[in-house]
Amino acid sequence: MIGIFIGSLLTIGFQSVIHCIYPAFISIELPGIKTYFIACFYIILLFLVSTFINHEIYVEMELESSRQIPVSKENMPNRWLGIKCVVGTILMLFSSYTFSKRVWTESIYLIIMFLVGCYMIISAGGAWILKSYRKKGNGYYKRLPFLQQFYSRFKTHRSNLFMVYILHFLLIGYFSIRISGVLPLDRVQALFPYDYVCLGEKEDQETFKEFQKKLSEKSLILPMVRATVVSASEKNSGSRMDISFQGQNIGISESSYNQLTERKLGLRNKEIYISFQQDKSEKAHLLDFSVLSGSPRMRFGMPEPYFFEERDKIFDSDYKVIGQERRIIVGNLVGGMQENIVVFSDEYFKSIYSTGDGPSILALFNINKDKEEEAAVKFSDYAKDHIQYSEYDSLIQPIYGKKVLQNNTLLAHMLKLLEYLFVMTLLLVSILYVFVVKRVSELPDTRSRMKQFKYLGMREGLDRKILAFENNVMTIMPLVLAIVASFSYIFITLKVRYFTKIEQQEFWQYEVWIIGVYTIINLIVAFIIGRVMICLGNREE
Repeated sequence: MIGIFIGSLLTIGFQSVIHCIYPAFISIELPGIKTYFIACFYIILLFLVSTFINHEIYVEMELESSRQIPVSKENMPNRWLGIKCVVGTILMLFSSYTFSKRVWTESIYLIIMFLVGCYMIISAGGAWILKSYRKKGNGYYKRLPFLQQFYSRFKTHRSNLFMVYILHFLLIGYFSIRISGVLPLDRVQALFPYDYVCLGEKEDQETFKEFQKKLSEKSLILPMVRATVVSASEKNSGSRMDISFQGQNIGISESSYNQLTERKLGLRNKEIYISFQQDKSEKAHLLDFSVLSGSPRMRFGMPEPYFFEERDKIFDSDYKVIGQERRIIVGNLVGGMQENIVVFSDEYFKSIYSTGDGPSILALFNINKDKEEEAAVKFSDYAKDHIQYSEYDSLIQPIYGKKVLQNNTLLAHMLKLLEYLFVMTLLLVSILYVFVVKRVSELPDTRSRMKQFKYLGMREGLDRKILAFENNVMTIMPLVLAIVASFSYIFITLKVRYFTKIEQQEFWQYEVWIIGVYTIINLIVAFIIGRVMICLGNREE
């Protein structure tokens, strides 16, 4: 109850802040009980993950507190090191290649596969490097003081290094991409080039012409077909009969596409071109989620129930996709999952026009400033008379208004930004927590080793170099590895989401700052921890 009360107060406060920054009306509803239970579940899950991550550290601290418990040497992997490295490399390459395909919708499972491959390379590669030093004779004994901890406690250091590597990778290669994709917030205006996007039928053409004459000097009225695909959800393969999974898109001719974009495609017969009406911050995906390869399954008309065994009769997949793009033509109407543009050749479009039910006219209006209030009333009345378009899916509307969509999108981007910033801060704190707790748990052992170095007559300053080397391996190395691995996923994401050159330049402006600041923070913390450990290690208990 306390959490519900505090969360509600924070929501109201956040809404007030948004209204101060953006005077436009943006509505934020108070979270329901279900939302709080979901949040509670994720908090518990986060606690369990945190406990698992720090398990080895807890064990170390317990061992240090009990002098009577013998500490055994941890054996390094000995067998199949080369094969493990090859398998790990294959997993990394395969997951990266598959991630670059829109069919997998930037699946988190591919990222997990990539991290499994990284673990195999870190484990087998680290063991192979340490074993190779043993064959260098004098070189091995020269480097032994620096590597002794990694020989004797290989599994512990491997686990600690990999858990920090995962946190770095998630922060740089996953969440930072999403933050840079959302920024800048004021670009939402470009997602909606028209004040009103209207869907209608032939009998509505006179109404649209009246709107065009009285309300708008800049408008277009184009023929369209309702192109319905089997599945518009990545959670559904299209095997269900529930019509709510069917996706509704806008089919136009190449002539109409050329009129909107001044670009020629040269389509013939049943060739199609797909233009996704979505923002760059959204995940890449297919037009039809029921198809893993090949052309989407489409029918012309509104969604309707069907039996699975009749799917191939109802939906036609005999199309050839000659290209895809992510380009705002009519607007980001339904977040890119539906109301995308499917371009047909002029000849084929004539043959399918008027063959299905649903909207057959696409009207685009930019309203004169002195007619905005009158237009709002008229379009509202029009929407009420065509509510049947929303019968199968409430997201589909007969009228899409720029102001409402723009405010909702702005709010969604702001909430996403806050969410990603919170998660990144949490990950950064988790990394720093792991660093600090690990070093504190190793402090008694560090003091003991410093004494041994002095008793062995080690020259002054070498012991500090050893501790600095160990600190750099456990703090800086996972950061460097994560940055290198993350860049591959960043470039793949830019490619699969069809970022333009201008968007890429804008993206890198934010991404460089995020990675740079994050790297500097980690380097400063690593330096401070290293200095503190050297200072405390020289003190007597």
